Amino acid sequence: PSFFDLRDYTYPITYSIKPQNFKKLLHHCLHFEPTIIFISGWIDHGYLRIGRFFQKCGIPIIGLSDTPLKRNLRQKIGKWYVRGFLKNIFSAFWVSGKNAENLIRYLGWTTLPVFHGFYTADHQIYSPSILPHQRPSFLFVGRLEKIKGIKILIAAYQWYRSTVRNPWPLKVAGTGSLHQKLPNSIGIEYLGHLD
Repeated sequence: PSFFDLRDYTYPITYSIKPQNFKKLLHHCLHFEPTIIFISGWIDHGYLRIGRFFQKCGIPIIGLSDTPLKRNLRQKIGKWYVRGFLKNIFSAFWVSGKNAENLIRYLGWTTLPVFHGFYTADHQIYSPSILPHQRPSFLFVGRLEKIKGIKILIAAYQWYRSTVRNPWPLKVAGTGSLHQKLPNSIGIEYLGHLD
């Protein structure tokens, strides 16, 4: 069973703020009165400061990991960074799979609870919106960066188009450093940033 059903909500449950400084971000968070905080990016120092503040107030801080364990130089350095700066911020992690859990354990969070199932969806919620007369398509949503494999995606899509009689289009939503460098290719529609 899922924690909640999105169809039960008839009002927005999230909103986006990007204050210019930490004090404004903290003010928004205090006004929100969170009972749990989910931090999806470890490189945003403002979010990590928020995590430290609320962790000291007894609020659980959940971290995200969607990166697989590779034992590369960056991850080896990350072990020291976690030990020095991040070790006591998080209460648990929500991961995209076993490889992401392996990274969490490798970095030093050996005893924290880990929940699997990030990047999943209840397809029954969305399938009624696909009408029979609509043509199916592929959709990529993410940062247009080398690390996200966008060049591999484009190359794979071009190969797919060359091998199929009636190929589906590919829609790409997101921005990043590769946005202007990606090829204009038949069947690919770049949508830019979407809320």
